[in-house]
Amino acid sequence: MGFIPIFITLGGFVFLFVMLVHQNLKQKKNKIKQELSIISSEFKSILNLANKGLPDPNVYTIEEAIKTLQTMGGMKNAVEFQSLVSGIRQKLGEIKRIRYEHNKLVETKPYSFAAKLTGHQAL
Repeated sequence: MGFIPIFITLGGFVFLFVMLVHQNLKQKKNKIKQELSIISSEFKSILNLANKGLPDPNVYTIEEAIKTLQTMGGMKNAVEFQSLVSGIRQKLGEIKRIRYEHNKLVETKPYSFAAKLTGHQAL
């Protein structure tokens, strides 16, 4: 009878640890999606500013955002355009940092167990 409270406490600790890791990884994924939607809207505002016949970019991944930014690089040299592009580059840097933290957390040993249990993978 003396071991039952120990097992219950240990099980509770493992459960809370798994839930904490799951919430942290979910929060990082949501932050990346939110920042990518902001970048997509900023790309649309750049296209409206440039009045070019380019299609509206829908950015869903970091690689698509980088590719779209490179194609828009030589469009216009106005101050407004450069400030929007620098803001997008700053947000891309933040997204890359969040993705790196997410992938590092998924790879680290005790967290990888919890990530596998909750179905998280590297981005």
